[in-house]
Amino acid sequence: MTHPHRPDAARRRLFAPTVIGLATCVLAASGLVGQSQTVTLASDRDNTAYEEGDLSNGIGTRMFSGSTFADVDRRAFVHFNVGRVVPAGSTIRSVDLLLEVVMVRTGAPATRVDVHRVTSDWGEGSSFASRGQGAGAPATPGDTTWTHAMFPGTRWNNLGGDFAAVSSASATVPGMGPVVIGSTNALVADVQAMLDVPAGNFGFALLGDESTLGAAVAWATREEPNPSAQPRLRITYDPPSAAATVFGSGCSAVSPFAIAPVGVPSLGNQSFGIQSSGTAGLLAPTASFALARRQSPLPLPGGGCPVWIDPSFIVAALAFPQPGGLLGLAIPNDANLIGARLYMQGIAASSSGDPVTANGIELAFGL
Repeated sequence: MTHPHRPDAARRRLFAPTVIGLATCVLAASGLVGQSQTVTLASDRDNTAYEEGDLSNGIGTRMFSGSTFADVDRRAFVHFNVGRVVPAGSTIRSVDLLLEVVMVRTGAPATRVDVHRVTSDWGEGSSFASRGQGAGAPATPGDTTWTHAMFPGTRWNNLGGDFAAVSSASATVPGMGPVVIGSTNALVADVQAMLDVPAGNFGFALLGDESTLGAAVAWATREEPNPSAQPRLRITYDPPSAAATVFGSGCSAVSPFAIAPVGVPSLGNQSFGIQSSGTAGLLAPTASFALARRQSPLPLPGGGCPVWIDPSFIVAALAFPQPGGLLGLAIPNDANLIGARLYMQGIAASSSGDPVTANGIELAFGL
């Protein structure tokens, strides 16, 4: 089961060596970070739903939208893993969808494409349509079709796909070649939601002209050999601001032990630290750092003091200096930290040897 606060493997590899370095040195900068960043993200899934039924083109180099001369429609679906390149907590400022038309009817007039946010998950199987790929191929397990979001088990709620009724953006399709679907407020809101709630990111549906016979166009997919023709999102965003937030509580009935942030963990902040208080009479007060926190505390034996950080993901424990109790944590000016989170809690022992805990602090690294 996925833990809501559990980091991915890449983030774990990043922090395991970094957290100790926070207390001892400032790492060499990997590059100064401006306020706004622009990245280009390739699609990680695409497919076509063919109105004739359970046909698909999961690994084809083309996806289709619009109506054919046979008066049957095609709808293209494309997905982007926004969180792979945009740090959590960022603010999306603009989004452009970059597509490439690779086939249109000879002599066809300009048409249009509308972008709709998809509201149900869908799949990409191993089907491959022959010849021009416009007629589709029998669906394979996991493919999206006109009737199935994921063939053969999961059907769409609506034939042709589940997506927002109102388009988020549109563009004119003059013919062969690149098409840039420019940023709109709705498109920005869609991508912001994809970042903030990854479980609800089902990508976009591309709808062409379904009222004019022969208006269908073919778009390059992620399987297209030319990378510059593959579907891409160009995203401009503001990285998240740094924050240090207190959470949970210690065993105040036993000890007044508490910890508080001094400043915020912004990149390059050499004066950030954690201040401890109420440590008189305690043995070995430390700050324990973890890559995940618990939704509900784990009671310790010998008094039931709560543990809020996940013991399975503890990566370091640093002693609070005495007297004074200020633990300095110089923050590296490392762009890889933007959007990352680290959780900490004060832990000590009473004079009788029983464990005593303080509150926790969530560190969100940013600008």
